[in-house]
Amino acid sequence: MLTVSTPTIIILVIDVIIGLAIPACLYLCLRKKGAKVKNFWIGVLVMLLFAFVLEGIANALISPVLFPGGLINIWKYAIIGGLLAGVFEETGRFLAFKTVLKRSATTPKDALMYGAGHGGFEVFVILALTMMGNLFLSVLVNHGATDLITRSLEGEALNNVQEAFYMLCTTKPTQYLLPVAERISAIITQLALSVIVWKAATSSKHVWLYPVAIVLHLIINAAAIICTSQFHLPVLAVEAIVFVIAIVYAVFAWIVYKREAV
Repeated sequence: MLTVSTPTIIILVIDVIIGLAIPACLYLCLRKKGAKVKNFWIGVLVMLLFAFVLEGIANALISPVLFPGGLINIWKYAIIGGLLAGVFEETGRFLAFKTVLKRSATTPKDALMYGAGHGGFEVFVILALTMMGNLFLSVLVNHGATDLITRSLEGEALNNVQEAFYMLCTTKPTQYLLPVAERISAIITQLALSVIVWKAATSSKHVWLYPVAIVLHLIINAAAIICTSQFHLPVLAVEAIVFVIAIVYAVFAWIVYKREAV
């Protein structure tokens, strides 16, 4: 009988804690430094609306047209997916700074607070909520109660849940630390892009940074997909590449608001 190991459960709990701690710590630290709280919650709302709702709808409408029969070209998929993410998220950011945050986001700290909400909500959903779900499934497996879910499912839905149970039981515990590394790179990127787009929205001579942010978003998203699915690089190598890109973005964001000549 398959069971989820204790080390796996411990790491899943750690993942949930980290997924909650990242946005909370960013919020508390930036608030202490004087950043406006409103920016955080607007960031959450923009991520929810533009990334999870509008981008999701766009993907659902475009995918059947671009990839009929489910046949996916990796390069095309990576570029289109990265472009959609960039357009929707950076447009949401830009509009927020131009409208509801016009008087609230007046400093780089305020831009970072927005980024903490925008990226922090993503961390919460992708890391904390996902691992909470895995913990729930682990409890069902270890208590022999998987039928509470599977008895009402059939077909592909049933196969997906059974696959999830199997993966929890057979995946090495340390593999569940990789999503943490991924989210760290993601939050660095979200903070950097928030500062870049803030500059574009608040300075007419820097408006060109808005399309630059879209391209930067495309690059980091596409790089992760291409390195994984096209070049089949090890996961650690992919995470290292993405982390380096995120750091480059962070340095660029620092230059953007520290040096007006950029």
